[in-house]
Amino acid sequence: MLLVFACLSGTLLSAQNLSDPIADSLQAEINRHLDKGSLDSALMINAEMIRYMERIGDDYNFVRHHVNRAEVIRMMGGLAEAQRILEDVEDLNQSLPLSTVRSTFYNRKAAILHESKQFDKALIAVKESQRIDSIQNYKWRLFSNLIIEGAIYRDQKQFEKAFKTMQKVKVLALEVKDSTELASAYYNLTILAYRLDDQKAVIHNGRQFMRYATSVNRNVSYGDMLHFVARAYEQLGQYDSAFFFGDSAYGIRMQHMQIMLKENNRKAEIMNDLEKERLQNERLSIERDQNRLQIFVLFLAVAIAVLLIYFANRQRVQYKKLNEQQEQYNRELEESLDFKNKLISIVAHDIRNPLASLRGLIGVYNQGLVEEGEIKPMMKGLEASVVNVDLLLENLLNWVRTQSESLEPQIEEIDLVQLAKNAEEEGQAQISAKAIQLEFENLTERIPLKSDPNYISFALRNVLSNAIKYSEKEGRIILRFQRKEEGYCLEVQDFGKGMNSETLAKLRAKLNTRSILGTGKERGTGLGLSMSASFLSLIGGRLEFESELGEGTVVRLCIPHSFENQ
Repeated sequence: MLLVFACLSGTLLSAQNLSDPIADSLQAEINRHLDKGSLDSALMINAEMIRYMERIGDDYNFVRHHVNRAEVIRMMGGLAEAQRILEDVEDLNQSLPLSTVRSTFYNRKAAILHESKQFDKALIAVKESQRIDSIQNYKWRLFSNLIIEGAIYRDQKQFEKAFKTMQKVKVLALEVKDSTELASAYYNLTILAYRLDDQKAVIHNGRQFMRYATSVNRNVSYGDMLHFVARAYEQLGQYDSAFFFGDSAYGIRMQHMQIMLKENNRKAEIMNDLEKERLQNERLSIERDQNRLQIFVLFLAVAIAVLLIYFANRQRVQYKKLNEQQEQYNRELEESLDFKNKLISIVAHDIRNPLASLRGLIGVYNQGLVEEGEIKPMMKGLEASVVNVDLLLENLLNWVRTQSESLEPQIEEIDLVQLAKNAEEEGQAQISAKAIQLEFENLTERIPLKSDPNYISFALRNVLSNAIKYSEKEGRIILRFQRKEEGYCLEVQDFGKGMNSETLAKLRAKLNTRSILGTGKERGTGLGLSMSASFLSLIGGRLEFESELGEGTVVRLCIPHSFENQ
């Protein structure tokens, strides 16, 4: 069966001259499984071959591999399935040009229908195959088609037609000098002549079979022919010849029996050897399993030891990490306590001094030591001090909020110019106290955007307050607007003390910096810029710093065009 399938595949492949690496690889796999007798695996790869041919649109080989599949399934006994496979591609096969694939399709269809005892349909299929072979002058399949045709006639009990068909096989075999096909033809002619009760034909064809069968093993078929010839001589009354051929048939059968006995003895010896080998393999397998078990136990012990070491080391690392975290928390707690102590001292000083001044002024006024007209010049300095205290308290309150709760921006439509003017009004007391000249650049028209007005106002007040704090009396501050691709920037530039590179780097790194006294001895908490940067980051903005010591500072509040609260 495997030989037939391999030959069928090879013949059709050479006929098409395929040169496809994928198809060649799949065909090699099919042949490998066929050589091993793994028919199921071969059929699985054949199915993959069929899908590949369908994918690349190769109808010729698509039909060819369906024929191969049907032939294997037929030889496995699946006649109905084999017939269904051919029916699925019959229309496609009919559309192909006359070719070996088309002829082979009908040849195999005839074989399947014949074995299914659908003799009339089988005869139509084999005739179609013969027609294609005749037109295309294909000679290599003539034997197969004629033998199928003869078998159909034989099973229909049309022995004369079957005899004539086998005569054609004989003539063809003589022409091509194929002794194997010739011996097969004479064998079938002998049986058909016996069915037709033509004793002379039985003797003639039987003796011819013996002549051409000398090149093959003298098996049961040879003995059968001797038996048929002996009976024919007996029917004709030629008993000497009948006895001779009958005795020869008996001798052949006895030889065959001896051969079978020897073969059985040989098989028994082989089976004994195989049983010994099986027992030996079983013993080796047991030893191998024992070795594997020992190795497994050793491996398991090593694995457990490694896991114990791993978990012990991991626990040690975790303990170390926890200790480092605890040390870090302790350091942060100490820093926080130091910062709070510093904060308390600053608050005590910066709030107490303005309150003491206010209380002293009220006291001398109530005692009548000063006139109302003398108080008015003092009010500007006192107002500036109160404004500083108010900003200080606002920064402290916002810092407490950031430490105790999660802040969410409140987004609305705002005007950036109006926020800048509000910041100017709120810082007017500080500006007047130092006679600062505040200039606006590019802030004449309305600048709308969507953001949180409180966060922007808080940051702008702190930046402007710092600019005033570090500016000299009668100094100059510029508040300008810049439009950038990603948003807007409000730039506050002063020409005061400026910052050294270390302080500037800390600001850019968003690190807490120690507050420095202003030009008027103003003090602060150091929270303003840090919290301003935090608030701006909540709405997608940022603070940018540029400064040179003794030259002044530029702080930019960069804000996106629009911020959507997530």
